[in-house]
Amino acid sequence: MDANFKEQALEAFNTIRTNLSFLSVDKQIKTIMVTSSIKGEGKSTVSANLANTMSTAHTKVLLVDADLRNPTVHRMFGVPNRMGLSDLIMAGKNAEDDYDCIVKHKRNLDLLTAGHRPPNPTELLSSKRMSRILANLAEHYDYVLLDTPPILVVPDAMALYHNVDGFILVSRHGYTTKEILTNTKSALEVANAEPIACIFNAIPDMHKAYSYYGYYDYTDVDHNGKRRKKKTKRGTAAKDMGDADMPVNMDFSDREDKDFVDFGEKISADTPVGRRRVRND
Repeated sequence: MDANFKEQALEAFNTIRTNLSFLSVDKQIKTIMVTSSIKGEGKSTVSANLANTMSTAHTKVLLVDADLRNPTVHRMFGVPNRMGLSDLIMAGKNAEDDYDCIVKHKRNLDLLTAGHRPPNPTELLSSKRMSRILANLAEHYDYVLLDTPPILVVPDAMALYHNVDGFILVSRHGYTTKEILTNTKSALEVANAEPIACIFNAIPDMHKAYSYYGYYDYTDVDHNGKRRKKKTKRGTAAKDMGDADMPVNMDFSDREDKDFVDFGEKISADTPVGRRRVRND
């Protein structure tokens, strides 16, 4: 994989992580739902890589697969799905009562898979038991990220909405149409729901525009008081971060801490507190 893209992917998720921390200034946001309008917009990939990036910032993160109809977290991370969220809800247990279903993936990053497929996922996700489980998990983790089904496909995400502190909406360039977004907006208005952030995914022209680590000009003042421009070349900040801080699975054969998410998409961040597109030179 191109080293520049690797650096920019890391920077994009770092930007999202930073913006989410800004949102927590006035209101504590610990349980965050990640969803999309329809299937195929990259919400599960974003959830996994965002959880991975958050865990590198000395924060304890739990990634929960709340897509009980079409779970993916166990496949992306290569872990079993014998027991999970649905089993925890149906058993009426708190996380402190039964930690067997939580997988320790790496330092500061744990996983809770979906578990057995239930006949009534919407009812389970909107239940008081689910609310109690999330409250309990929030006491044990700095962030709890929930990968949920698309809004326009099934009602599960909106059923879960009132049990979380906020949600992120993922859209895909060239895939999510204006009509789909309009329908999503209508569905959110009916539920009186508003995302805390939006992520615009799969930008196609990343090689043609600017990069944070690319060439840039800034104005300086010399010893005579005259203003002058300086040009700065590529920085080395991203290189100093090292592979350990990379988003999930960049397919490096020499890495010991291999992850299992197929990071095949170019990511940009778009949030209420800051907007940034990360692109190649």
